[in-house]
Amino acid sequence: MATRAPLPRVGENPRHRVMIVDDSAVVRMIVQRIIDDGERFEVVAQAASVAAALAALERAQIDIILLDVEMPGTDGIAAIPELLARSGNAAILMLSSHCAANAELSVRAMTMGASETLLKPSAAEFAVRFADVLERAMMRIAPARPADVRPTLADHTPAHADGVARPIECLAIAASTGGPHALAGFFGALPRDLAAPILITQHLPDDFIGYFARQISVMTGRPAAIARDGDRIEVGRVLVAPGDAHLALCRIGGTPR
Repeated sequence: MATRAPLPRVGENPRHRVMIVDDSAVVRMIVQRIIDDGERFEVVAQAASVAAALAALERAQIDIILLDVEMPGTDGIAAIPELLARSGNAAILMLSSHCAANAELSVRAMTMGASETLLKPSAAEFAVRFADVLERAMMRIAPARPADVRPTLADHTPAHADGVARPIECLAIAASTGGPHALAGFFGALPRDLAAPILITQHLPDDFIGYFARQISVMTGRPAAIARDGDRIEVGRVLVAPGDAHLALCRIGGTPR
């Protein structure tokens, strides 16, 4: 079943529009109450299944989808690509009781296109603290309003603007929200014979990084590991920053580390 709230009145500053997809009517009711009590978001649709969510997207413009994993019919993760396509790339927040203990599930969801994952508490555990956690998560993934996006001009001419191609000595990538999904597309287009080490900093919970590194190895066809102090930078190898750290390079005895 899907429901839709009325559109904001002309002249109002519209809040981000949210759809809740969860087979539990109790969870949908509690989450809607939490969201509607705030000022930045409003629930405009609810759905008890993926099929109902897809139908709702035909009638409602959605900015953020809160998506459960286990539901009747199609599961939430498998539905991510179609939900993105039907919604015009709404941000998807996986809200599931499986997200905390299952790093593989969470990273797989983000690789499929989810912006973030969040542990769904039991019905008895919903409280003010969770309301704050949920609002912060939605703020991180909410699409920018046109007025919030300001173009900037480069204040200098980039080096090597003469059009002459130069070999890539090292490929360094920094990613945050939406990173795993973007990296999947990026590495799919990257030449497999690129002769350069790859360094990745992706903000994820530390417990997820091991599985993320294994996913990167599959994406790139190269060995990937979590970086440690003093690791050598080697051609054909991928180093991933720990979840709570960044990467820095230095030369020790002439060798980049």
